[in-house]
Amino acid sequence: MSACTVVGLVFRVIVKEDDLSWTDQAGVQKILAWMATIIAGHTTGIAPASGTEARTTLKENEDPLGCDIDALLQDLEAHPEADLADYRRRAHALKDRVLALLLDQLEAGKLGPRCTEVVSTLVASTRKA
Repeated sequence: MSACTVVGLVFRVIVKEDDLSWTDQAGVQKILAWMATIIAGHTTGIAPASGTEARTTLKENEDPLGCDIDALLQDLEAHPEADLADYRRRAHALKDRVLALLLDQLEAGKLGPRCTEVVSTLVASTRKA
């Protein structure tokens, strides 16, 4: 299975349209929280216990992508009445950056233990479906 296929499977499972919706604020927040968890786990090699811990880890490590994810989450939380289309566009751009990072790391054989665990679990669950 190619690196591109594995990374694609990760995001197809994490961001399935029937489970997480890009059409409402709660769905976009959940998608961003998943991305924060992936980046925090990849950055430290340790799975965060919660979304809050993931966000704290990203801030402490000053990971640029993680900080951008957290900033968008903060903005979305602070302005729930704002135009969701803009948040969706920005979240999709962040998702593309996360995918690019994972693909680069996967191809270089540099995925941390948490990302490898996430990929393995998600690929296995996809095969069962």
